[in-house]
Amino acid sequence: MPFPCAVRNEALRLLRLLGNEHRLMIGCLLIFHGELSAGQLAKKLNLRQSALSQHLSRMRHDDVLTFRRDARMIYYRIKCQNMAKLIYNINIMYLSEGRLIVSHK
Repeated sequence: MPFPCAVRNEALRLLRLLGNEHRLMIGCLLIFHGELSAGQLAKKLNLRQSALSQHLSRMRHDDVLTFRRDARMIYYRIKCQNMAKLIYNINIMYLSEGRLIVSHK
C-alpha cells in the first residue's frame, strides 16, 4: 500500500535534510546530549562557527530544531520527534554492527 502523499513528502524532507553529513551529526549529537550550545556543537564537529551557523539555520528553517537563549549563549535541541526517531533508528542499525554514528562524548 503506498504512503499518503503528506507522509511521503515528510519522509523525503527529513531524509534530504539528514543526507548532509554535518546535519546528520548535529542531529545525532543533540539526541545523545539533549541540548548543546552552538559553541559546543562547533567544537564536537570540528566545524567553523560560520559553517555550523548555516546548518543550524537550515535545520531551524525546516522546523526540526528549537533553541533557547541564555544571556549570550544559544542552546539547540531537537524539536521534530520524527527526525529524532529516524536518527535513533539509524544508530540502532549501526549499533547492531558494533558501531555508533556518534559517540556520547
